[in-house]
Amino acid sequence: MSCPNVKECACPNLDCANHAKCCDCVANHRKNNNLPVCLRPKAENQPRK
Repeated sequence: MSCPNVKECACPNLDCANHAKCCDCVANHRKNNNLPVCLRPKAENQPRK
């Protein structure tokens, strides 16, 4: 998929094939019925204590 949005990826998973490929990442997460890190509520992105 061609996607112009390939900057400043917020995902901590640097090994992911879709890292910094926002369109592909979102499409993959939608297919799996979940949200990528950048679209999750902020509280979910905080490290657990």
